[in-house]
Amino acid sequence: MMLPDAVTTDFHPAMWDDRELQRDINRYITRQARPMRPDVFAVILDRTAPDQLPVIVWHAWRRRVVPTDTIGEHLGMAFAHCARPGELLSLQRWLTLFAAVGFRIDGEPADRPDEPTRLYRACLPEHVRRMSWTPSLRVARAYAQGEGHHQPGADRIYTATVQPQHVLGINDDVLANPDETEWIVDPRHLDIHQHEGNPS
Repeated sequence: MMLPDAVTTDFHPAMWDDRELQRDINRYITRQARPMRPDVFAVILDRTAPDQLPVIVWHAWRRRVVPTDTIGEHLGMAFAHCARPGELLSLQRWLTLFAAVGFRIDGEPADRPDEPTRLYRACLPEHVRRMSWTPSLRVARAYAQGEGHHQPGADRIYTATVQPQHVLGINDDVLANPDETEWIVDPRHLDIHQHEGNPS
């Protein structure tokens, strides 16, 4: 299936497993795409496998395929919908994208938090300095118990008080789980400590 067919064909989840289609999308955005309408870009993203979204959004922004504001509408979703965004796009590229689009909540421009906020992250020790955190200790405990995309056994919870200027965006309504809220932060500035409470 070539990319033009994918844009005009009804969405089906099997598209995400169609390797030829995913190669076509990648090739089109990274090498061939000219400026396109935002609605066409949204359809392409809809047909892009979740673990490919960060690369597609990065190249669309770098090649000016759509306006930066359109990238901002989709950036939080692209971050949230892949299991391990820090492994799919470098920290510096994520920081560049979030700086370009400005602070947003669910893709809409918004005001940053106006005071420091205590956040939590459940992860293996080697993944502690990553970008996805939550203000909910309950959500962190659920992840520590193996829910979500974390590996079983990621039973440690870390905490940090994050300054407003280090919060890059917030995902809430774009998340599949309505009980979760994700704060995307610049991890370079965090003073992180292991949470002393029982993760279970």
